[in-house]
Amino acid sequence: MVIGPPVYVPSSGTQLNETLKPLFSILSGSAKEVGPNIGSGGFVDVRDVSTLHIWAYENASKADGERFCACQGFGPLQAVA
Repeated sequence: MVIGPPVYVPSSGTQLNETLKPLFSILSGSAKEVGPNIGSGGFVDVRDVSTLHIWAYENASKADGERFCACQGFGPLQAVA
């Protein structure tokens, strides 16, 4: 799951995008359970993903058309809650 700060901070957590809204619900206490749409437990920051994309673009000969996987960490959904 790619997650990170929003491009703009809305006036209310309920106006967050579909990736951050479930986490806001958990952290604010309004969620009664952790839904399956949170992800499988593998997380990476969107800023790390963008850095990887820029690196691959600027170093095309080193990237050599390969695919790159990024994972900042792993945690069970209970730990997210």
